Amino acid sequence: RGLRPWRGAPGSTRGQPWLYKALRGPGGRWGAAVFRALTRPGVIRYFLRRTWGSKQIDETLWAYDVLTTKVHGAEHAPLHFLSANLFSADIHAVYERLEMPVWMSYGVRGDFTDYRGKAIVEARPNWRFRVFPSGALPYFEVPRDFCIAYDQFLGTAAPTTPFSDTLS
Repeated sequence: RGLRPWRGAPGSTRGQPWLYKALRGPGGRWGAAVFRALTRPGVIRYFLRRTWGSKQIDETLWAYDVLTTKVHGAEHAPLHFLSANLFSADIHAVYERLEMPVWMSYGVRGDFTDYRGKAIVEARPNWRFRVFPSGALPYFEVPRDFCIAYDQFLGTAAPTTPFSDTLS
């Protein structure tokens, strides 16, 4: 699936309305139960460990994640995620249309390391890639290295014309 191009209708998603409806259940009660099951502190820790590719995670992020599950309406994002409503069906067309400089950073540990899809834009001159010895969130694990690399990208990506001169 990592190499399958996603060039659906502009603005479309890969969402499955039937799945979202099933997850919500009658009166939204099932959705609340699914949400509670997914947002228990131990479950959040489990998924962060998968994201990090390590038992060592950012404890402050974990605490924040647990806290945000209590915010009114918080149940909507996980249910939309599970039903694929948050995934663009036209994402490769979107990426291919980008003309401005693009920086993609990623790690090599954990469950989120399949970046074969980047082959679609790899040869484009405006795309830059940076791999970090981290999980999926290098800005948490190696913030100094991440910021240095990002600053370098910004330095090379700076427009030759001052921004104020580009406004009409």
